Amino acid sequence: MYTSLSLSKVEGFFLWVTLILFITSTASAQTRYRVYFKNKQTTFNPYSYFDTKAINRRLSHNLSLADSSDFPVNPKYVNTVTNLGDSVGMVSRWFNFMTVYTSDERAEEIKQLAFVARVDKMEWQYYPLLHLPNPATAAYVSNNPIAWEPLDSFIKPANAKLLHLQIDMMQGREFITGGLNGKGVRIAIFDAGFPNVNTANVFEEIVRENRIIGTYNFGRKNDFVYSYNSHGAMVMACIGGKIKGRNIGLATAAEFLLAITENPSFEVNSALLSRSQVFTLESLSPDDMREVIRRGANALGITVDEDATDFLANYANG
Repeated sequence: MYTSLSLSKVEGFFLWVTLILFITSTASAQTRYRVYFKNKQTTFNPYSYFDTKAINRRLSHNLSLADSSDFPVNPKYVNTVTNLGDSVGMVSRWFNFMTVYTSDERAEEIKQLAFVARVDKMEWQYYPLLHLPNPATAAYVSNNPIAWEPLDSFIKPANAKLLHLQIDMMQGREFITGGLNGKGVRIAIFDAGFPNVNTANVFEEIVRENRIIGTYNFGRKNDFVYSYNSHGAMVMACIGGKIKGRNIGLATAAEFLLAITENPSFEVNSALLSRSQVFTLESLSPDDMREVIRRGANALGITVDEDATDFLANYANG
């Protein structure tokens, strides 16, 4: 029996626990698929869909009011696939697809539908920029907008290509040659959470220069936003992230206001909510977690060194 815990032992223990939990959860869960459709074959009235300002903005930039990407996904297609699945995720009119949780056998049935172009299994993904002590990715080289330099081999080539296309789509060349980096601009991000934004290397420059001007969690009525859903952190990385001096986003010198606006009381169907009792579980801060660890160690009669305590406090995520 160990009478003390080192960081390496803690990391090893959590690796095995995480692996066991992951295998257990994936073994029993339905597989998630992305179903792409061949066409839309539906009607669309831009004047009833778009706001007047959006219409004027499009016209001023000579953009079509009847672009097929704006057309809704055919509801008959959605209903047919829904009936062959266990549950449905998102439906995207831009890419003309929907996500569905279903069995492999049902996925094969979906593939045979006349209006389905293809069915892709959605693999579990890890986001190293937000979670690794030394993030590994391919980053945009600031002095050459079309050059890409892999920092190491961790990131998948498809993800590196996606990052490249993302910045190219936003006309990254024009930003860099024009010296536009967001300096003097304050950006507010309203999302579901910002885990590790205050500690991850990708935001190190923003934190060091005190460019997170304010934070607020509307659901819990406090200022703590550095936990919960990771989507907000990913959005912020796409806007202002940097790694090893290289740009991931294009507003790397901007200031930020971060707010969590999601609350389970408003995300649950009102009919279901009226028949339910909602309990809100507050996350513990890293300092609170350190105190819990110290008390637990004292109760067990063991010693946990400071590195291991810090690791556990941050890994627990509240």
